[in-house]
Amino acid sequence: ALGRLRRAMGDPILVRAGRGMAPTPFALRTAPRVRSLLEEASALISADREISVADLRRTFTIRINDGVAATLATTAVEAVAAAAPGVTLRFVAESSESVEALRDGSVDLDIGVGDFDAPDIRTAPLYRERL
Repeated sequence: ALGRLRRAMGDPILVRAGRGMAPTPFALRTAPRVRSLLEEASALISADREISVADLRRTFTIRINDGVAATLATTAVEAVAAAAPGVTLRFVAESSESVEALRDGSVDLDIGVGDFDAPDIRTAPLYRERL
């Protein structure tokens, strides 16, 4: 999965640093956009139900590439824990059934590469790269 993301983005996303991995400058630049998207998704859900995010008690399932999750998950979990202590983020790996999982509710948010050609699926670009 990380290989597909690297090819699609034209960036290694994560590189070896000592005994671990470190995000590339590109991954660091895109992190705020992903964080913003997560916050927007949370606000959208709470706006429909007129409930305070702080009062929300729910698990959100986010499908995301392993490499991107390694870069963004900690920040997302910390931000959600501070704003909505009753919310749990569950990260799952990418799969080929992207649209169906969103439609049937088994995935709440899909962060990935590609275009959905489905009028019932709301999408928003995190960034665009010039090739």
